[in-house]
Amino acid sequence: MSKDLAATIAQVEQDEHDLVFERFTHDDAWQLGCLLVELASERDLPVTIDVRRGRQQLFHAARPGTAADNDGWIERKVRVVERFGSSSYLIGLRLRDKGTSLRDVGLSEARYAAHGGAFPVHVAGVGPVGVVTVSGLPRPTTTPWWSRPSGRSWPEPTHPQPLPTGPRSRAGLVGNRGGRATFDPGDMTTEPTPPRPTATLPTAADVLEVMLELVGPARAGAPALWVLFLDRERRVLPAVLPVEGLPDRPHAGLVDAVVQIAASVLQEQPTGAAAAFALVRADGGDRGTPEGAWCAALRTAADDADVPISLIAAIGRDRARVLEW
Repeated sequence: MSKDLAATIAQVEQDEHDLVFERFTHDDAWQLGCLLVELASERDLPVTIDVRRGRQQLFHAARPGTAADNDGWIERKVRVVERFGSSSYLIGLRLRDKGTSLRDVGLSEARYAAHGGAFPVHVAGVGPVGVVTVSGLPRPTTTPWWSRPSGRSWPEPTHPQPLPTGPRSRAGLVGNRGGRATFDPGDMTTEPTPPRPTATLPTAADVLEVMLELVGPARAGAPALWVLFLDRERRVLPAVLPVEGLPDRPHAGLVDAVVQIAASVLQEQPTGAAAAFALVRADGGDRGTPEGAWCAALRTAADDADVPISLIAAIGRDRARVLEW
C-alpha cells in the first residue's frame, strides 16, 4: 500500500468514526438535504442529492445540469453502503489497496459502484441507519458536507468549489456546459463543462469514473467519441472534446482531425500529458466490432502523430469497460 493511499483510507475511516448523529428523524433528513442543496447552489454545482433512512427515501433533489443518469449512480453507490456499512469511496479505496474489484467479490458493477459520493448516516449508540449521497462531482469526496445536527454548526464542504471555465485553446476548446462538437476538419469546436482540473486520477477506474460522469445521459444517445486530457500529474485539464454522430467504421479524415486537435492541446503541456478516449454507443460498452475498429484506428493515428494515449474506454447505456490502459 502506498503512503498516500494508506493516509486517505485512514482519513476516511476517521471521518466515518467522527461524523455521528445524535438522532436522525424525518426533519433531520429534510434539514440536511436542504443544507446540501443550499451549499451546492452557492457553488453552482450540478449535483443530485439523496438522503435515506433505512429503505425509505426522505429527501431527493436535482440541480440544473443533472440528469436521470445521476439517479442511477446514486442507486449503485447506495447499494455499496448498504452492503458493506461504509462509504462508497472507502470501499473503493480498500478494493484498490487489495488490487481487486467488486466483480472479484461477486458483485455486478451494473448494480454497484464503489466510487465517491455515498456516506453512511451513523446514530450514536445505534450504528448506521441511512445513507447520504451527492452525485455529479467528478472528484471523490473524502469528507461529506455535513456533521452533527441538533444545534451544532455545519462545516463548510472540504473539496467542492465552482468549476472553472477554461480559456479557448488553439483547438477551439472552451469550458462552458452543454455544447457538442461537430465534425469539420477545419473548424471542430466544443463547449462542455470540464471535470475538476485539480482531480488526480491514478488508475484506469478513476479515469473511467470521470468519463462516465462527464458523458452522463449521452451514453444512451447517438454514437460519439469523447476525448479527455490529463496533465503529467494525471490531473484533468479543462478541455473536453465530444464528437457526435460517430460512424461504426472509422474513416481517416475524422480520426486524423480528432488526433490533431488532441495534439494541439497536449503540445501546450509539459511532457507526460496524455489523451483519454471514450467510445460511446448505447449498445456498446464492451469490445464490439465498432469499438475494436476505432480503438485500432485511434492507436495508429496517435502513434503516427506522437500523441500519448492514457486510456481508451467503451461506454454503453448499461455497461462500460477499459479497452486499453
